[in-house]
Amino acid sequence: MATTLNDSPKYRNSLICCSPRSVDVTSRSSSSTSGCVSADESYDSNYIPKSIANKKLKIHSSATKEEVEKAINQCKELVLNSPQCSDERKWLVRYLVELRLRLEDLKENDGQLRSRVAIKGHHFEQQTTTSNRKQYCDHCSGVIWSIVQSSYICKDCGYICHYKCVDDICRVCAHVVMTEKGQFEMNICPEKGLAAQEYNPRSVDVTSRSSSSTSGCVSADESYDSNYIPKSIANKKLKIHSSATKEEVEKAINQCKELVLNSPQCSDERKWLVRYLVELRLRLEDLKENDGQLRSRVAIKGHHFEQQTTTSNRKQYCDHCSGVIWSIVQSSYICKDCGYICHYKCVDDICRVCAHVVMTEKGQFEMNICPEKGLAAQEYKCAECNTPLTFKDSWNEPRLCDYTGMYFCGTCHWNDLSPIPARVVHNWDWEKRYISRLAYQMLTLSWSRPYIDVENVNSKLFSFIAELEWVHKMRKDLEWMKRYLCACSEGSNLLSPLFVQLGDVNRKYSMSHLQAINDGSLETQLTELTEVCRLHITNCSLCSGKGYLCEVCGNNEVLYPFDSGAIMCDKCNSMYHRGCWLRKGQNCLKCLRLGERKKNINTTDDVDTNLEYDIDKFVK
Repeated sequence: MATTLNDSPKYRNSLICCSPRSVDVTSRSSSSTSGCVSADESYDSNYIPKSIANKKLKIHSSATKEEVEKAINQCKELVLNSPQCSDERKWLVRYLVELRLRLEDLKENDGQLRSRVAIKGHHFEQQTTTSNRKQYCDHCSGVIWSIVQSSYICKDCGYICHYKCVDDICRVCAHVVMTEKGQFEMNICPEKGLAAQEYNPRSVDVTSRSSSSTSGCVSADESYDSNYIPKSIANKKLKIHSSATKEEVEKAINQCKELVLNSPQCSDERKWLVRYLVELRLRLEDLKENDGQLRSRVAIKGHHFEQQTTTSNRKQYCDHCSGVIWSIVQSSYICKDCGYICHYKCVDDICRVCAHVVMTEKGQFEMNICPEKGLAAQEYKCAECNTPLTFKDSWNEPRLCDYTGMYFCGTCHWNDLSPIPARVVHNWDWEKRYISRLAYQMLTLSWSRPYIDVENVNSKLFSFIAELEWVHKMRKDLEWMKRYLCACSEGSNLLSPLFVQLGDVNRKYSMSHLQAINDGSLETQLTELTEVCRLHITNCSLCSGKGYLCEVCGNNEVLYPFDSGAIMCDKCNSMYHRGCWLRKGQNCLKCLRLGERKKNINTTDDVDTNLEYDIDKFVK
């Protein structure tokens, strides 16, 4: 059966997925003194310096001549009293230019259509000529019918808008922005997510990684570098050829043992050596068992390969060379940890580190949105196999991985599609994007692992997604229910795998959890689970005996920590009705009693001490 080049993943449509470009304008020049906004706030169209925000300088678009003249005089005084080269003076000078242009326009066109308008740094002029092509308003996106509608155009940046929209525009003049900044944005797609634009979520540092694991073949910090060897042992020549004999492998094992004993504990050197030692021992066992025959097991780059003995109905491709694996006539291997598949002839030449090792070491997803650094940072080579990349050659055209932000060749990037965890957590964006084979295997393996701490990464997402907030509350209730059920012999049967996973005190989420929340399926499961557990706790004599009674109202109603109408004291864990708690001024009666008792005990101790002192004095 013949196959064409287009059947191979290497030659599939090479589309580079990249997020929309946004611009970071935090660093700007401050030399210019003309316009309407500060350079530091060029994208904030409503920016007013805090020191003059209470002066009420802003006037309405329908202001009269007298109101504009009054604002001009007030602005002049503030300009003279403001420090030189300050943001306040720059803003005032720019606003003064706008006011003067408006005043001139009012004098020239009393009661008529304004021929010139200055706002947000724009210098608008009325369009008097009709255009042959269709024009759209940059503010409302509506069509501008030049025959029947009046419109304005900025002579600096070409911004076009309706006459009715000119006083409501939000965008600052692009000419002012670039004049102030004086340079292009040199960071590749510096996207921070919707959270950074609307609120300030707690940031998470993804540079610190776990280093407790001691199994695999690479350090977590070098997980993407398949040829990584610690510098301190790079000159030891530990690497051996794939055709090495038993004696050569045994010699390498002994050398590796000595280096392990002499290396510092928990260091990258020791981790790498322990992992490589595991590979060497597996290779030695394989040589002893299969002398001169096909190896049934192979350990390399953290992979644990096993020979594929069953044929597959679907077409399989080699993850190393992208060629078709004809299972009837060709021997192949599959990694039992990550599912990496390759030909028998390719197994000794693979470049990719096992995705299972990478995620085990890292212990979390990449939480930066497409952390792209450019081809220059990769020395214009594939991040995995070091193949030279160039946009001029369609055969070696680089493909961007939206998860890692790195560029790969067509052999290492098959245009697999998947939602990106960082985009989900920051933007709740579930659109599938192109990722590399390594990233695809990493996400597939870790899809059901609770790696995402939404509360620390983006706590405001709970207020944005109502379903997520409800699930988060249910998880808190499950934590309390778990304490009751674990102490009950009958209730322990209700601890299903879903209950154990969602009732964890860490309250981390997996991608499968977030996807179920987005689909609405998790809400149904949690509702059924909480109702069953609540019914058992309230009816069980052992569990209900651990409930609480409200001291304020004296009602016999039993309260539980997971009741929505109850509230718990943070200090002594006493329970009250919410209404009773508010009537008492949010003061816990038990805490007040304990405080008074402690005060009385201290007073009694002081009296006893003074009495003993007087008796001793009398005896003497």
